[in-house]
Parts: sequence; C-alpha cells; structure tokens
Amino acid sequence: MNGIFSCFTRQSSVDTLQAFQNTIDKANKDGRVSSSNLNNLLKAVKNSPEQLTLNQYKKVKDNVITLNALLKKQHSNLHTEKDAKITEAFTQASLKLHPEARSERIREATQAHTAVINQALESIKHALPDLESCVHNTRYEVDSTISSLPTLASRQKAKEMISRNHFSAFGQNTAITRSLFPPHTEQVERGNGYRSQEFDHSAKSTWTSLQNLGRQQADAKEMLSQATAFLKHRDNALTFNKPDHTGKLELTAYQQALLDFARANT
Repeated sequence: MNGIFSCFTRQSSVDTLQAFQNTIDKANKDGRVSSSNLNNLLKAVKNSPEQLTLNQYKKVKDNVITLNALLKKQHSNLHTEKDAKITEAFTQASLKLHPEARSERIREATQAHTAVINQALESIKHALPDLESCVHNTRYEVDSTISSLPTLASRQKAKEMISRNHFSAFGQNTAITRSLFPPHTEQVERGNGYRSQEFDHSAKSTWTSLQNLGRQQADAKEMLSQATAFLKHRDNALTFNKPDHTGKLELTAYQQALLDFARANT
C-alpha cells in the first residue's frame, strides 16, 4: 500500500519548467489559456520541491513570455485575472532559484547593467559638444533679438524676464507687452467711409518671439547642465540597489534617470 502511495506521489510531482511547458502545450491544444490550466500551473509550481538553475529560470521566463502572448491573442474577458496568475506563477518560480543560481543571476545583471550605464555615459560624453553648441546658438539668438528691440527700456525688461525665466511675459497680450509696444490706431478706408483700425507695434513680433527663443535657451542650458552633472557623478554610477532574495538587481533612481536622459538626448 505504501509502495502504491509513493508511486502516485512521484508521478504527480512535476518540476517547475515542465509545469510551464505543460501549460503552454495545453493552451495551444485548447486554443485558449484557461483559468483551470493556470490554476494547475500555479499549484504545480508551488508544490515543486526542485531548485532551479539559472538556465532553467531563463527558460521559465521565456515560457512566461509565450503564455502572455497566447493570452493577449485570446482577448479574454478575464485577461487581468489570468495575467495575475501567470505573474504569480513566475514569482513562485523565482523563489525556487538555487542559491548558486541566484549569485550567478546577480553577477550577470551587474555586468549587463554596468555595460549599459557605461554606454550611456559614453553617449552623453560624445553628445556634449553638440549640447554646448546648442546653448551657444540659442544664447546668440536671444541676445541678437534683444539687441534689435527699439528702446533701452524694452531691452532691459527683456533681459530681466529672460534671466528670471519669465517667458510668459512675452505673450501677445500681456500687460508688459502692451505697455512697451502699444498698438496704434489708423483710419482705414472702407466701402462706406473710413473706420478706425488698431495695428500692432512694428517691433511687437520681435518682442513676442523671445517667448519661444527664451524657452529654447533655457531648455538647452538645462540639458547641458544635466549632461555635465551625470558625467561628474560617474564614480557613483555603478553602486546598485541591494538585490532581492531572488537575485533581481534593480537600478537606482539616479541610474534610471541617467539611462532615460541618454536615450532621449543622444
């Protein structure tokens, strides 16, 4: 009797990787990812006594991607619930990493993150001359535009607003704009006689153009400032967050900001 029970136990035990593969095979056979199929997967993964190697864990990850793709094509009304079960099964699998596999995962992640961060820093370094040139060009545009304003008062006010990053002051109908560049009224001939018509000051468009030019200059200066700051903090760039109990190694907020900046601006 004990022998029969032991035999039954061995037959019902499925390793984690095989459990995921069985789930995929059944989903392909049935043409859908069913809730019962995912429940069986979750139960099998939880009950599996096996510790995963890193290679097995990577295969499980590939299987999760496959399951998610099958579920997405299914357009199930229970997509959220089924997706949560797949995620939970993967989380449970992550807990079964062998300690040596966990250490290996940390080493691989450290190497990968380091390479990506170093590449981002190099990209920023190579982009630095262009960023500096952009600051120079936008400053020249702003200074030239201010110099072309007709009065000392308007030039002084423009410099003040630019220095304060108060770009909205250059709007078409702000009090400052109307004060420095008041419209004038002329009598214009119409079909039934003359009528008064208001015309903008001849230099108003020069003044209002500083709204965009000032913002462009400020953006260029901010981008150069960020790039310089990232390069100066390079010594701190490779201190990662502490890995979790599954060996998952997360970037710090600083490192993520560095990568985001490099992707957006280089």
